[in-house]
Amino acid sequence: MSTRAVLERSLIFATATSIAALIAAACAQAPGSPTTPQAAVAVTNGAQRTIQALGGTTTSTPVAGEIKVCKVGNVSGTFTIAVVPGGTGNPTLVTPVTVTPGECLEVAQDLSAAGLGTFFTVTETSAGLQSVSAVLNPGTPIPFSNGGSLFVNAFHGYTLTFTNNVVVSTGSNGCTPGFWKQPQHADDWPAAFKPTDSFNATFGIGANWFPNTFTLLEALGDGGGGKDALARQAVAALLNAGKGFYPLTVAQVIAKVQAAYANASIIESTKNDLEAANSLGCPLS
Repeated sequence: MSTRAVLERSLIFATATSIAALIAAACAQAPGSPTTPQAAVAVTNGAQRTIQALGGTTTSTPVAGEIKVCKVGNVSGTFTIAVVPGGTGNPTLVTPVTVTPGECLEVAQDLSAAGLGTFFTVTETSAGLQSVSAVLNPGTPIPFSNGGSLFVNAFHGYTLTFTNNVVVSTGSNGCTPGFWKQPQHADDWPAAFKPTDSFNATFGIGANWFPNTFTLLEALGDGGGGKDALARQAVAALLNAGKGFYPLTVAQVIAKVQAAYANASIIESTKNDLEAANSLGCPLS
C-alpha cells in the first residue's frame, strides 16, 4: 500500500472517531435533566462569556442564563431549587443551598437558545422572612413571591433578594427619628439595615406612597404629616426594634406599616403609636 493511501485511511479513521465522541457527549447530556454544577460558556451577541460554577459567590447583578439568590438581614436562608417538569431547556442547579446575610450565590443556570428554556422554582424555608424582590436582566424589577417560578435561558436571568430578620425584643426604650438621622449615629444602625436601603423594599410595600428609590435615611428626614410622618416614625421604630431594646419586634413594626399602607384611615393612629414608643428614652448616647 502506498504512503498516500495509508495517510488517507488514517485521516478517515481519526475523523470517524471524533464524530463518534461528539455524538456520545451530546447524548449523555439530555435536554430537560438537571446536571451537576459546572462552569459554562454562554455566547451573547457573538461574544463568549464564562458563567461560574453553581453554588459560588457572585454579585447581585442579574445575568442572562442564571438565577442568583441574595440574602439581606440577620438570618441565613436555606433554599430549595427545583425544575418545573415539561421544560425544553438544559438546566443545571444546586439544591439545597444556604445563603448567609450579605452574600449572593448562583443557584441555577440554563443557556438554551431562544424558544427553549427551563422554569425553576425557588423556595426559602428559613425564619423571619420579611420580603422578596426580583430583578430581571439587565435591571428590571418584576413581581416574585417565595416559591414562585422563573423562566431561564440564554436571554433571561434573575437576581432574587430575600430579607429575613429574627429579633426578640423585650425592651422598653426607643430612640427618635432625630437621633437616627444624625450622621454621628450611623454606626449605631443595626447591621441588618443601611441608610441607602429602599423604604418600600424594606417594609414590603408598593410605590403608592414613595418611589422605590426613596431610602430609609430620606424617610427619617422627610417633613410633613400623614404618610411622611409615619415614614419617619416607622424607620426609627424599625431601627429600635433591630437593636433589640424596643417593645416591638422588627416583624411587628413592618406589619404595622403594611396595615397602614393597605388602610389609609389608620395612618395617623399608627404614626402616633410608633411615635410614643420612639419617645420612651434612648439608651444610646
